[in-house]
Amino acid sequence: MKPPKGETLTAKQLAWIKHVLNDLSDWRAYQIAYGCTELNAKKHAYTMRNKPEVIKELVKQREASFSGDSMGRKEKEAILAGIARRKGAKDSDIIRATNEHNRMTGDHEAVKVEISEVGSLVEMLRNGQSGESS
Repeated sequence: MKPPKGETLTAKQLAWIKHVLNDLSDWRAYQIAYGCTELNAKKHAYTMRNKPEVIKELVKQREASFSGDSMGRKEKEAILAGIARRKGAKDSDIIRATNEHNRMTGDHEAVKVEISEVGSLVEMLRNGQSGESS
């Protein structure tokens, strides 16, 4: 027998839940799950929080996955920042920590960097600067 309409979650809704549980924002989780633009994701992501069956599953999965041993997003970010800012850290460690942080937050888009700029980029990262123009 088929479940009543509104009680079965779609693959995209389950993907949204997975991404939210991995500490992505609602809109970023929506963008990844639905494969849409940032603008559309920001416009429609709130709808997921208005679907009782989605929230019920989100709460269920969050409770099931809770463990006192797990690290939250902020703790992971602090660890990666500590690695990147550690005095005497190798350039390769700084770059790997930054890449991992960017992968976690979705900021891992390719950026062309001239070889002559690598030293200054590493120095900017050490000093906590983003390297992006304002």
